[in-house]
Amino acid sequence: MAAGFIYFASTLPGLVKVGRFARHLTVADKERQYRTLVPGFTIHHAYLVKDDVVAEEARILAHLRLVAGTTVTGAGRENFNLPMDVALKAAGTSVAELEEQARATIRAMKPGLEGLTVEEIIAEINHNRGGVTMPMAPALRRNSTLGRALRSVGLHASPALPEQELDVHVYGVVLDSGALLKACPALKPCATVLDTLTL
Repeated sequence: MAAGFIYFASTLPGLVKVGRFARHLTVADKERQYRTLVPGFTIHHAYLVKDDVVAEEARILAHLRLVAGTTVTGAGRENFNLPMDVALKAAGTSVAELEEQARATIRAMKPGLEGLTVEEIIAEINHNRGGVTMPMAPALRRNSTLGRALRSVGLHASPALPEQELDVHVYGVVLDSGALLKACPALKPCATVLDTLTL
């Protein structure tokens, strides 16, 4: 039994491909390998299986065969003529759940500034309003330091626009998923949902 990732990818128009890859690889590695055969191959969702990835792949494939109404078991058995969201739901995975998992992990990260978590840094930036909660110069200096800590791990404190009707002045957003994955390898199973993810 070995750990690894289950992935859901698009290959040809209208087809969803399900497969697995080794734990030491990234989504980008798998896409690079497969694109030598299928140039448009794109992984839309992947999740980590910690114990037996082969058994999990067999379970997913069997379930999707029932949903898609196919009995194909030879070559091409991993390709399903289903919309991606239907395949994900049928397989018991959810992009929304993966995003929430990523958000929880990111909020708890400590980018190396005074032991503060990402959530605490964003809360402090929201509190440090120059001319309102503290003098302007100290607020700008402190918020600049806090912003640098976020950017060091691929995050950005984005200003909230009035039309967004948010109850905060700034919110976190993933600016560089590569830097974020390097800073927090635990996010690897969520790699497919990190780009521009808002916190």
